[in-house]
Amino acid sequence: MGVVNTTALMARIAALSLCCMMCGSLNADVFRQELANPGDFGSGICDKTHISMEMGGVALCRSLNSVPFLWVPSAGQGVVSKIDARSGVEIARYAMGPRNAKWIPRSVAIDSDGNAYIACQTEAAAKIVRIAATGASKSVLSASEQTSFDVNRNGRPNALVWGADSRVSVVAQAGSSKTLPTALVFDANGMLWVSLWGEQCAVAVDIDKGTAVHSVPIAGKPDTLIVDLRGSLWALCSDMSKLCRINTMLGKSDGEHELTGQNIKSMCAGREDDTIWIGSASGLICLNVDTGNYTINKVPGGASLGGVALDNAGNIWASCPEANQVVRFSCADLSVTASVGAGRGASSVCMDWDGYMWTLDEKGATATRIDPRSAKRSSTAATCGSPSSSTPFAASVMKPGFIPSGSWRMLLDSKLKGAGWGAVAWDCSNSGGHVKVAVRSSDNPLTIEEQQFIPVSNGIDFETPNGQYLEVKVNFSGGNNTTPILRRMAVCGRNLPPDVSAATATNPRLLKLDGSMEEVSITGVTDPEGHLVTIHVTGVTQDEPVVGKDPDAVGIGTREVKLRAKCNPGTEDNPGNGRVYTISFRATDALGASSVGKVKVTVPPKLSWDSVAIEDSKKYDSTKAPEKIMASTK
Repeated sequence: MGVVNTTALMARIAALSLCCMMCGSLNADVFRQELANPGDFGSGICDKTHISMEMGGVALCRSLNSVPFLWVPSAGQGVVSKIDARSGVEIARYAMGPRNAKWIPRSVAIDSDGNAYIACQTEAAAKIVRIAATGASKSVLSASEQTSFDVNRNGRPNALVWGADSRVSVVAQAGSSKTLPTALVFDANGMLWVSLWGEQCAVAVDIDKGTAVHSVPIAGKPDTLIVDLRGSLWALCSDMSKLCRINTMLGKSDGEHELTGQNIKSMCAGREDDTIWIGSASGLICLNVDTGNYTINKVPGGASLGGVALDNAGNIWASCPEANQVVRFSCADLSVTASVGAGRGASSVCMDWDGYMWTLDEKGATATRIDPRSAKRSSTAATCGSPSSSTPFAASVMKPGFIPSGSWRMLLDSKLKGAGWGAVAWDCSNSGGHVKVAVRSSDNPLTIEEQQFIPVSNGIDFETPNGQYLEVKVNFSGGNNTTPILRRMAVCGRNLPPDVSAATATNPRLLKLDGSMEEVSITGVTDPEGHLVTIHVTGVTQDEPVVGKDPDAVGIGTREVKLRAKCNPGTEDNPGNGRVYTISFRATDALGASSVGKVKVTVPPKLSWDSVAIEDSKKYDSTKAPEKIMASTK
């Protein structure tokens, strides 16, 4: 149950509690228990939940949760979008540069806190803009904390004008006028590097001081940068078909690898520290950086590859812009094991915190999420125009929140074997997420684990086998970093009807055979909860016709009846076999639960201990005499 109408919910609990109090006023043994305060839940078992006095009930445990999102630069509109990677909703949009100034975001780098650093091409120089991942998220903000986000929660955030957003700032600039920054990446020591295409160099930037530390010349125009597992910085130069290595500690070039004629476009570091994967017009290239040897793995049909990335299983994913798809290469034999349609010009590829692959569609202005386990699209998110990044654009931040799911359970003892169970009502209104409640019962607490839980509805009677013990389990599911709070619960047993299985007549055998009326009542009826039981006879039948002016049974509606001690003697050739009366009755307990039963009374054909009446199949109403029936029909 999620957030519900509080008045209606409290009415359910109040009604169930009233039922319990009524049971108590009658000194009944029907089970009843209400958990009205946080401390009342203390005898239960918490699994990833806790009893919070502050929140007023049982809630999920607190934790630090990773929240995945995407930073998507839009070169066509000069903005950067922040997209929720789980919902695909754009949650913020940030303008790059003053109005009417052409600041073109080209690439993004993400630090360990999830903050984004955007390499922007401007008319003056390469600007590096920082966007803080966390900060104000209120609908009313002061001027000093004003920032872009979806205030109305309608999926359409608007970027604030340049200078008005407190999360956006310029941290450094690099290069000369009209330089083209192609990529950003943090090295193993936390230094930010930017590649400058026209200057044919990579520049280390101190973002705290906002200055360039040193510039390293490269033998070509760099298109993108990566840092491998050894901490080496690599620049891919498609104009020269080279990969150039930079020693970040010394700040100088440290060798290169030629891939002449392959038209290389993108790269990512492999799981092995000597491997780099490269997307090219020829296919997927696996380069051993120690030897310089490489292999080429073609895509069926000879499609050219764009961006490349690895998933958690070590498989390589690459975009095929011309084929409008993303392909998966097996990490085992590098064969193409899947192809997924993605937009109209899939380009950049990266993996998010949850392990999903994302690709940006420059022509269709979308970001597509792919489930690597099923190799199917799982969602598509709208972006601003021309989304693209030569470096990974997925990020995550740690936010205080709650564990996604947990449970609380309690074993209730009715103190009565074979007890009946009725309903559970609970209150977790005005909180996030939802709960689901289930029950199971048994007469033995040691075997209750063998029973299956039965889902129940709030305040509605449920059906479960009778038993002395009832286990109630509440499963909690959080929602958007929130927790449901179980504040109150009422459990009420079900009043079981009287047990008539052992009912007998007080005078089961009439031996006078003189036609006198003998008193017969019902005994042996018990109530599971020990309530007072009232018995009313509802009818009497016999297996012989009623003869004479008077009926053979009287007393319908009372606790006892009178039966005629008589049977048909028959003839010498065809002697009678005695008479069998069937008395029907209803037994009702003090709380109104009732059950019906029958008992037999016989009249033997002879006055001897071994004479036994045999019941015939045909039945007659013992309470109606034939002559009276005939008179009533005239």
